[in-house]
Amino acid sequence: MTPEQRNDLIGAILVAIAVLYLAPILPAAIDFLAVRIHQDFVQGREK
Repeated sequence: MTPEQRNDLIGAILVAIAVLYLAPILPAAIDFLAVRIHQDFVQGREK
């Protein structure tokens, strides 16, 4: 295994761990972002 392949594998494992760790809060985070974007859009149209 070349160093590049090893780095890619380590990176993929770290990304997978991060996704699994963050998965429970992702729906709440997406809802929060959607509300913020909607508020910004509505406020932008009112100006």
